[in-house]
Amino acid sequence: MAKVGDTIEHPVTGERLTFLETASSSDGAVLKMAFEMRPHAVVPGIHAHPRQEERFGLVSGRIRIKTAKREWIAQAGEDIVIPRGAGHTWGNPFEEPAHVVVELRPALRAETYFETYFGLARDGRVNPKNGLPSLLQLALMLHEYRKEFTFPPPFGALGVVAAAVLSPLARARGYRARYGRYEDPNGP
Repeated sequence: MAKVGDTIEHPVTGERLTFLETASSSDGAVLKMAFEMRPHAVVPGIHAHPRQEERFGLVSGRIRIKTAKREWIAQAGEDIVIPRGAGHTWGNPFEEPAHVVVELRPALRAETYFETYFGLARDGRVNPKNGLPSLLQLALMLHEYRKEFTFPPPFGALGVVAAAVLSPLARARGYRARYGRYEDPNGP
């Protein structure tokens, strides 16, 4: 379980995340994280948070955010709100690092998702080019964390069905939606 002050890194995507508020510390109201993104770091793939609003507060540097309707460059001092269910992606395609405070409201179980996803990356269990886990691992995580993360319309419903169908196979092959060893960033 993440604690305020814990830091995790995703070596492929170039993200370093420090938990500022967790589900536990905020009574479930918010997951607040400081993201440090190296130059050219990208969050893999367009996604949506079906039951969460996402807020970006840019502390330094710049990030590019894309939604179905808009693409823009956020500068230091700007705050951007992505409404729940809106498909988006973001990253730092620039030459300088970016520091962004990201809030997901409500917290739900997003911190466990991040711990698992970043832990898989640290263990080399993601694609070294795009940072994504294998199809079965991804399907199981999308099914387990479907309230937190999904594909945006029109693919969202198809992704939910595919994840539900593939999840039993993933479990049978030994995949898990969460691994205890990733829930303590200071552990092995």
